[in-house]
Amino acid sequence: MSRTDDPGSRELGIKDAELLSISKGGELAIRLNTEGYSGYARSGTLARVPLSGGTPREVLDHVGSADFAADGNNLAIIRYVPENNHWRLEYPIGKVLFDSINWLSHPKISSDGKWIAFADHENPGGDDEGSLAVIGADGKEPERKLSSGWTSLQGILWSPAGDEIWFTCTNTGQASNPRAVTLSGKLRTITNVPGGMWLEDLRNGKVLTVINHERLGIRGMAPGGKEEHELGWFGWSGLRDMTPDGRKILFEEEGDGGGPNYTVFLRDTDGSPPARIGEGLAMAISPDGKWAVARAAKGGPLNLIPTGAGESRQLTHDAVSYQTARFLPDGKHLIAWGIETGHGGRDYLIDVSNGDSKPVTSEGFAGVVVSPDGRSVAVRGPDGKRGIWGLEGGGFHPIPGLESNYSIIGWTPDGQSVYVAPILRGAKSSKVSRVNMQTGKMEPWKTFGEATGAGVSSVAAPHLSSDGNAYAYLYVRILSEAYVVTGLK
Repeated sequence: MSRTDDPGSRELGIKDAELLSISKGGELAIRLNTEGYSGYARSGTLARVPLSGGTPREVLDHVGSADFAADGNNLAIIRYVPENNHWRLEYPIGKVLFDSINWLSHPKISSDGKWIAFADHENPGGDDEGSLAVIGADGKEPERKLSSGWTSLQGILWSPAGDEIWFTCTNTGQASNPRAVTLSGKLRTITNVPGGMWLEDLRNGKVLTVINHERLGIRGMAPGGKEEHELGWFGWSGLRDMTPDGRKILFEEEGDGGGPNYTVFLRDTDGSPPARIGEGLAMAISPDGKWAVARAAKGGPLNLIPTGAGESRQLTHDAVSYQTARFLPDGKHLIAWGIETGHGGRDYLIDVSNGDSKPVTSEGFAGVVVSPDGRSVAVRGPDGKRGIWGLEGGGFHPIPGLESNYSIIGWTPDGQSVYVAPILRGAKSSKVSRVNMQTGKMEPWKTFGEATGAGVSSVAAPHLSSDGNAYAYLYVRILSEAYVVTGLK
């Protein structure tokens, strides 16, 4: 906690928590046990605690974000539904105003209590693109999108007069700046700051903002290598896949270097310069490294892209919004996690020759880490349990004793065990263990990311070669400064 008239600050003694909202009476809505999905999407346990301190009182699981109403008691929340992978806007808690397959965030109740503004990101994958929307708090006014087409959209506030919604956004790159839109859709720019800034809160005409200096990088080890190489490119590199031999990685560059449509790159893990192979969001690379799968940054069908000579072509022709994919070892099929209107998320098997797809798991079961023989895939069930799904039938087989806060990232070459990593927000290294699928016995294997240096806020679980000797992982380096700004209009 810090005062606007004092540059000092003090800890509140609340550990491993995310601040979601503060009531007019000084009560905090916080998120505990945060679990990450893809992109920026998060959920955890909603809890309430007085600003003066005490033990948080847990309220509800699977909450992504929340906002206190003017009465200081009721909350508007964004809630994740694991049974069907949907996101819901509820106000008050339990009353569903909006249900979507797409990620929603940043609910903000107007001062008169009539409207709730929120970010409709228009994709299930956690990308913070999308539209600024409002919905009637009484449930009678449907969703109305006031401003659309943003590459990044965060930080929503109602203006002091309540006649505009202020939000942080950008058309391209990382430099997000505040804009304002009326309920009739009239848009204006509030201010432009070099490098951008995020709106956080507004009280008595003073706006709390944060300026982030953030980089998403990739580090990795080539087969037979003795040291890691930096494998990212312009500073917002999203690692997606690695060839089985560990010699190449597939990633897309977002941010300023990637452009509004993102750019897909292929790079050798020995540190050689990357090759640009197309536009969009990268997904998967074929076992022989000759083909990549990607889709447009703002959604659409999967596309097959040659990594060398050849022509790209549209692959899928269904109504499924695919978020992750991997090639099967035969190189002729893809396993992809996707979601379509009217259904929960599930895995689909896609024939690369013609793009035909069929669901292969029940709704709520999803994962794309394929066994060495291509006959099984590691999945997570709607209750969070991890296990194996046979692609030739047999349903779900949970791994004994494997807790839901672990993700399965790969298979041992013999197909008898899997590699797992704990899902820890802000972990500065990734400690990977090996788990026997029959007995559940877990033993430590390797730790990744310990040499990333200062300023690193998190290290993701690695992508592994088929023999586990080569790898690549994503890391986040972030330095932030908070400002109190007066005079914004």
